[in-house]
Amino acid sequence: FLGNIAKTLHWQFPLPHLWSLGMEEQFYLLWPVLLLVLLRLRAPRRLVLGLTLGGVVVVDVARVALHAGGDASAFTLFYSPLHSDGLLIGCALGLAYAWEWVPPPDSRRRLLGAAVLGAAAVFVVVAVRGAPYVAWGTTWGLTVIALAAAVFVYAAIDERPVLPLRFLTWGPVIYLGEIS
Repeated sequence: FLGNIAKTLHWQFPLPHLWSLGMEEQFYLLWPVLLLVLLRLRAPRRLVLGLTLGGVVVVDVARVALHAGGDASAFTLFYSPLHSDGLLIGCALGLAYAWEWVPPPDSRRRLLGAAVLGAAAVFVVVAVRGAPYVAWGTTWGLTVIALAAAVFVYAAIDERPVLPLRFLTWGPVIYLGEIS
């Protein structure tokens, strides 16, 4: 649960690759409580979604400001609040889909195919540029990567995936997903 904090503080940690799991666990301890409080207070759905997306903007602006101030990338990358935009984007997509504020993917097949190709291009750039360990990756790049991932998640909801994602229906890929 604390691997990311150990990396942020440059402590010796026997399992440093677990930093992202620590960050996710910290988020998933706080997010359900916050969401439950908002729903119990009968906060309007627009407010809940607005706060979620507002959190994405705040995280992104904070990372850009820290980078501009010359702060270390370890702090920017491994400190949970500064790396929660991807999880918040996923939460926003989940809420919007559950509340039927986004159309089902099968109704947007043409647009979705192009969006998936665009998201794939983002991942190719990430692979080539080496993000998130370069300046654009520690600032706005993490949000771009998260938005690209959200496109893939949204497209994967469809029972008949668009062409770039059809490999997801291939038996060996399904098997790997089931065992993972």
